[in-house]
Amino acid sequence: TSAGLDRILVLDVSRSMGRKVEGRPTPIETARAAAAKQIRDTLPGDRSAILLTGATTEVLAPWTAEAGLY
Repeated sequence: TSAGLDRILVLDVSRSMGRKVEGRPTPIETARAAAAKQIRDTLPGDRSAILLTGATTEVLAPWTAEAGLY
């Protein structure tokens, strides 16, 4: 058997990520969608953690193999 993959997703939630350009998603919307895809694509045994970073860094979700918790 092989060990699962450990991943840490770091999302920039600084003010600049909310910049709006007409006809396009904001950078934070794009980042959220990419992070959600990474979580959805996990395999059994994979573990993920999510950090939010801006002026400070915060653990949004600690290590878990339960992708459904996100």
